[in-house]
Amino acid sequence: MPYHDTVLAKSRNIGLDPAYVYGLIRQESRFIMDARSGVGASGLMQVMPTTARWTARKIGMTDFTPCLINDRDTNITIGTAYLKLALDDFDGSMALAAAAYNAGPGRPRNWRNGPLLEAAIWAENVPCTETRHYPNN
Repeated sequence: MPYHDTVLAKSRNIGLDPAYVYGLIRQESRFIMDARSGVGASGLMQVMPTTARWTARKIGMTDFTPCLINDRDTNITIGTAYLKLALDDFDGSMALAAAAYNAGPGRPRNWRNGPLLEAAIWAENVPCTETRHYPNN
């Protein structure tokens, strides 16, 4: 389990299941600390710069600067905090929170207003291809 101590500490401190965080990290970066996406997400948890700044303010991280996003501890702190905020926003739905983490929160907010479907069927009908295949990659 890469980054074991940091992931466990940051996850448990804010009430996240470390396995959920590990699943997200695996999907986002395949555990590559300096990963960078084509749209600008960076680090282990693939956080967008604007999301990192917003989350840092939200959690009271006053010393955050954009260059810190590739620092392991900072990336995990911000990534787990953002995931927890999404999880809380989506009333504990891990599927919607993960979708929000990947696709932004606006899309899953609209999706949850659709028909009530069993989770596996819902996941197969997510309109964004990358997010639809998110747990399977």
